[in-house]
Amino acid sequence: MNLTSINGERRLRLYQKFMDPPGVAEPDWKIMAMMAGKLQALYQAEGNLDQAARFSGFDWEHEEDVFRAAVEGVKGAQEDYGETTYAMLKLLGTNGVQTPVTEIKSCGLPAGTKRLYEGSGRFKFIPAAWPGFPSQLQQLMNDPRYPFWVNNGRANQGWQTLYDDRRKPFVMGREPLPHVEIHPHDATRLGVENGDLVELFNPYGIVTAMVVVIESNRPGHVFMLFEHPKGWANHLTTDYVDPDTTIPYYKGTKAGIRKIGMLPYLKEQLTFIPTNRT
Repeated sequence: MNLTSINGERRLRLYQKFMDPPGVAEPDWKIMAMMAGKLQALYQAEGNLDQAARFSGFDWEHEEDVFRAAVEGVKGAQEDYGETTYAMLKLLGTNGVQTPVTEIKSCGLPAGTKRLYEGSGRFKFIPAAWPGFPSQLQQLMNDPRYPFWVNNGRANQGWQTLYDDRRKPFVMGREPLPHVEIHPHDATRLGVENGDLVELFNPYGIVTAMVVVIESNRPGHVFMLFEHPKGWANHLTTDYVDPDTTIPYYKGTKAGIRKIGMLPYLKEQLTFIPTNRT
C-alpha cells in the first residue's frame, strides 16, 4: 500500500507501494474500515444508534481517503498537512515537506516550516519537576546485590528484535546470543572477558548474555540488547508503569552479574572489535 510517515523533524513523506499483496491480504486501513462497518451494522441491528454512530465515517475507498481524514483530524495542530496530496508528496520524493504546511505555492507544491516559533522571540524553557525513580527501582538501588545499572537498546548489527534477521545466517552468526557490554574495570572485577557467558539477575528475572568488553560504558553501567530471540533485557525491568502516561519504566534497571562459563566456539568464530570504532 501507499503510506505516509512523519519523522522527528516533522518531515512528511510518501512511501510508495512497491509490490502487490499476497493472496487475499488487504492493507491495514481497509481491514479497519471493514471492521468498523461490521460493528456499525451489528449495533444498528440492535437498535443501539449511539454506539453505531461511533463506527460511522470509515467508508474509505483509497489510501488517500485515509490520509485526508487524518489531515482533517489534525487541523490547527503542529502536524498540519494543509492541502497536501499524495501527488504532491510523490513529486517531493524523499525530501518530503516539513510540517506544518503553510500554503500551496504557485508551482503546486506545499510550503513547509523549517523552524517552529522563529517569529515568537526568545525560546522558553519550562522546568518540569522530576518525581524521582520509581519505588521499585529505588529498592534495587539500595540493595548491594544489584550494583550494575542495566541500560538497554538496539545495536546496528541487528534490526530491532532480530525478527527478520533470524532467517539470515550471516546476522545470527554475528549475534548468536544477546550481548552485554561491560567496562574493562568491571570485567576484571567479575573475572570475565570477551565471549564469556554471564547471568544478569534481580528479583524480577534472570537473563543470560555474552560479554563484550568495551570502554565506552561508564564503570558500573552495562549496556544490553533490549531484545533478542534468546534473551530479553525486559526480564530485568521492574513492574512499574507511569500512572499518567501508562508507559512502563523499561529502559533502565539494576542487576547483579555472575559468570556462568564460556562457549569456546564463540571466541573462535566471533570478532569482538568494538562496533563504535571505524
